[in-house]
Amino acid sequence: METTKVKVTMEVEVMTDEIDLFHTSLESAVIEFSKNTGANVVKVEIKEK
Repeated sequence: METTKVKVTMEVEVMTDEIDLFHTSLESAVIEFSKNTGANVVKVEIKEK
């Protein structure tokens, strides 16, 4: 099966006191996304500015 690499960039504003919950929720969402779509998520990078 042929694959195509896609880079997705997302900038999000999060309440500072919710940052840990955001990280956990994003990781869970990425896992569900990969299960539902069959996408092989190669790397997830979270940087705080």
